[in-house]
Amino acid sequence: MDRETVEVHERAIAAQHGCTAWYASKTVPVQVEVDGVHHEKLVHIYQLLHHPRATRCFVFDHGPGVATILDEPPTDSPERAVIGAIKGSA
Repeated sequence: MDRETVEVHERAIAAQHGCTAWYASKTVPVQVEVDGVHHEKLVHIYQLLHHPRATRCFVFDHGPGVATILDEPPTDSPERAVIGAIKGSA
């Protein structure tokens, strides 16, 4: 992933969750079905510093921007992050 995209993601995490993040050099492809519709996303995993509840954040393209979903219950995987964002519950 290019440095500009990483910086956009890091700024989005800081703005939405109030913490510092760095790219963990891990991106996973996710395929889920929600309400009978198939979705494919590339989920980028970021490590968090100074967040009170989470140590990771899942980031992926969603709508006109990016979703930044914390790795905290019930969202404990990239797949659950995608499903939650699509359903509007993450």
